[in-house]
Amino acid sequence: MKEVEFIIRTNMYSKTKEVLSEKGFAAFTSKEILGRGKKTSVFEIDGDEEKEIVQPTLVAKRLMVIWVDDEKCDELIHAIIEVNQTGSPGDGKIFVSDLDDGIRIRTGETGEDVVL
Repeated sequence: MKEVEFIIRTNMYSKTKEVLSEKGFAAFTSKEILGRGKKTSVFEIDGDEEKEIVQPTLVAKRLMVIWVDDEKCDELIHAIIEVNQTGSPGDGKIFVSDLDDGIRIRTGETGEDVVL
């Protein structure tokens, strides 16, 4: 099993949910977050002079988490990229981790049936 965490633009959230649901990935966890990338400044040209403007502000993003069978992980990743890739900085990030187990609190069940 894999845990796939991904950060996307807030304006892509509805479209992402729709496409993932269509492809069979309807169950997920989601949270509104704030963050920024490594690039913290932009350059502005004022006449003939170039000046650096530092932008320390945080940007609103959406964090989504989906647990998936190993066999379906690539399909999920391709779907996320298909919807969110614009070619511009800030399109997002995807993180994939191995998931060893899950436990349903209500019943104490463990294993794939709990997670998937």
